Amino acid sequence: DIFKLQGVWPVRGIALATTTLLLLIVLAGVQWVIKLQLALLLMLVIAVADFLIGSLTHTSVALGFLGYSAELMTNNTAPSFGNIDDGKDATEDFFSVFAVFFPTIVGVASGINMARDIRRPERSVPIGTFAALVVSGVLYLLFALVLAGTCERDSLKDDPLMAYRVSLVGWIFLLGLYVSSLSACLGAIYAAP
Repeated sequence: DIFKLQGVWPVRGIALATTTLLLLIVLAGVQWVIKLQLALLLMLVIAVADFLIGSLTHTSVALGFLGYSAELMTNNTAPSFGNIDDGKDATEDFFSVFAVFFPTIVGVASGINMARDIRRPERSVPIGTFAALVVSGVLYLLFALVLAGTCERDSLKDDPLMAYRVSLVGWIFLLGLYVSSLSACLGAIYAAP
């Protein structure tokens, strides 16, 4: 909407340009990949901080973001994929929700592909893999608890950008989403044979 681009071809053009840029960075060498990954990590940390600070500093009742509440946490604790009783069709099940988490575990394993560029891979790879799993797990749990404790269930089900609404500065959170995708793409391109 910002650039008034319509249709699928502008999106494909941006995707092609981004992929080409990432490929050139990978071809420039592992030093450039690591530098870019560190910059992306810094942006991700800022985006997570934006989300956490936003959960404490404001609310938006009209959008279903009510602020921290034990009642909300209780209401959002039990699974609810959609029941016929409430007139809504079940659109999600365990496996469709699990599909959201699966790529992160696969992404953690991409660090193993950098073993050839590490001085002591026999020590660094297990530590790095375990640390990545722990950090990813903690972040997933933290986001789930914050959203469950601050937002109405229907808003969480109906609005895929609820975390964006909770964050203090929305565009910083969105930047974090894009940066996360770029980081995963960079890792995949680097790991390709």
